[in-house]
Amino acid sequence: MFSNVYSSNSHDTFYGIGIRALLRGFALKSQDIAYIRWSSEFDHLHGTGLKIALFDSGINWRTKAFRHIKLECRDFTDSGTMADSLGHGTKNVSLLFGNCLTPEDIPLLSDATLLLCKVLGAGTKPVKSAIAWACSWGAKIIILPFGHAGPQRGIGKELAEANQFGVSIFAAAGNRGPDILLYPASSSYTFAVTGADREGRILKECYSGKHFHFIAPGIVSCPLDGSIMRGSSTATILAAGVAALSINSQEVNKNERKHD
Repeated sequence: MFSNVYSSNSHDTFYGIGIRALLRGFALKSQDIAYIRWSSEFDHLHGTGLKIALFDSGINWRTKAFRHIKLECRDFTDSGTMADSLGHGTKNVSLLFGNCLTPEDIPLLSDATLLLCKVLGAGTKPVKSAIAWACSWGAKIIILPFGHAGPQRGIGKELAEANQFGVSIFAAAGNRGPDILLYPASSSYTFAVTGADREGRILKECYSGKHFHFIAPGIVSCPLDGSIMRGSSTATILAAGVAALSINSQEVNKNERKHD
């Protein structure tokens, strides 16, 4: 199910440069429009006013790095808690909102609101309910950093309705080799994201066929502890983060034109 690999024992200083710095230098030599691009306009933007929904395994929200996060949580698994026993959700949240290891590199979306939905481990019903909830709360972006080998038709209607609301949905293409695109990344209502190294070479375990939309960094030093996060789940989080800053930039420019 998961599209990420975490290694608590490995630390690669090549990637331990902070999220914003990594994105600024990603795949600079490539002209392929599929690669996510950092804009200088993003340097002073932090997602103010945006709501971003992440569907994952929960969050260990008492982590010091999340002390100032704007957070709305809901458990859709009937577990009775948002606690993250897997660590998947907590580390993914840190890519967007966590305090970075390097003080000079601030969190990617420090001023945005995170709508965190605990959905993993209980089938498709939680995902269906969470999509409706995220839309009703005004999410501009929904992030699905997981996938399944076969279509889960139970959520197709909800994905379509979210699109009609103008919500952008990013989904992990998968780590089952170059030829296997997971669902819901294979849905026509989502943006499929695959992972690459810093130079833009798609990782050998990640999908590299014809049906992805974006390529983003798939090897990242976790802001929480420096461990290496690897896979299309990581890439999906970062692609969605850049998209959020793009929306933020458009809204800032619109407001500035109104006051001219």
